[in-house]
Amino acid sequence: MKHPFKLSKTNIIYGLIVSFISVFLNTKIRGFNSFSIGYSIGTILTVIAFPTLFALLFWYILGRKENGGTTTFNVVLSILLLSTLGQIGRLSKE
Repeated sequence: MKHPFKLSKTNIIYGLIVSFISVFLNTKIRGFNSFSIGYSIGTILTVIAFPTLFALLFWYILGRKENGGTTTFNVVLSILLLSTLGQIGRLSKE
């Protein structure tokens, strides 16, 4: 049976947590200025769009099953978080 694509509440909460961590660390390292505001908006849009596109792709691959892309969303979001933490770590050394 085919179900519509929908992210779970857990996915949305996890996305908000990752966005908050990324924005907080970016503002802490670079300070609060116009560059960090623009970077934060870009980070939030990336956290929304990039994992959702991968989840949608896997939802199609899995045959439009219910909650077919939720795990993919969490995995891609975790990779984005690790990447952000690595980038912040490199910036803090400088």
